[in-house]
Amino acid sequence: MAKMRVPRARPWRTCTPPLRCVRRSHDVVAISNLCVDVLVRVDELPDANPDTLARLTTDPPSTSQWEVGGNANFLIASARMGMQGCAVGCVGSDAHGCFLKDVLHEEGVRFQHVAIDVSTMESIDDVGFHQPTLVCFVLVDGCGNHRFCSAYDFGPWPLLGGRRDVPRRVRQALADTRAVYLNGFAFDELEASLLDEIMQEARRDGADLFFDIGPRAFGLEKRPAVWKENLQHAMGQADVLLLTAEEAEAFTLEREPRKAAEFLLEGEHTKWVVLKDGPNGATLYTADGQTLHQDAFHIDVVDTVG
Repeated sequence: MAKMRVPRARPWRTCTPPLRCVRRSHDVVAISNLCVDVLVRVDELPDANPDTLARLTTDPPSTSQWEVGGNANFLIASARMGMQGCAVGCVGSDAHGCFLKDVLHEEGVRFQHVAIDVSTMESIDDVGFHQPTLVCFVLVDGCGNHRFCSAYDFGPWPLLGGRRDVPRRVRQALADTRAVYLNGFAFDELEASLLDEIMQEARRDGADLFFDIGPRAFGLEKRPAVWKENLQHAMGQADVLLLTAEEAEAFTLEREPRKAAEFLLEGEHTKWVVLKDGPNGATLYTADGQTLHQDAFHIDVVDTVG
């Protein structure tokens, strides 16, 4: 597979650190990827396919096996660090949606309910929103191995329908935050053109953009060419890119972390690249040539999911 290219960076006199010192109501707004993880304990991991998903959906585990997933994890972590986070996304009025909103509320995360009617992509009230909350089943065997099974894997994409203008309440949230965070799963949920509009709106309002490609860095050769192009464009628009070492290698085809970071720093707006390496910690690479390594925190591992 040929190497992918991101838009060429413009010259920078200095590498201004992200999170500008601007007074806003939110420190960070997370876009989309609000879902509930449902843990399913099995003796042997089954194949993750539409039949397995249908079976799990028909006979789901009890609520004791539910956990918030996706961007909810990021927002909870930021709240516990003292940041004012805001979730912007599509959550239904079903049991999973109520569970997700309750957990966010308990953790001190503001929830900007911007429900999107998949037929019109217009913002509507909670009462009129019938799209079910997205659920990801996490299959876990006795050895601690896990496998995901959800509509994110099988579509139809985008999961939340076609594109329209950014809803008014989303624009309000974007205008009142210092930073915007989104990840690769957002491209499974929403049209790339809508996500691009959100990123452009945030940039016009002075917010810094953080993008975590996540597992969508893998299997790019199986995706339509236009999907790859859209993902490349989004990464080039971000001020800060967050990837694991494995994701960086998969996306750039560079095995050496520094070379992968240099490749990613060619993005049009990219100032920082953070490469995460599990127990080895994480390394920050900047557009002006600085490198900073942070050792991993020593903890007792309980659950590697989420």
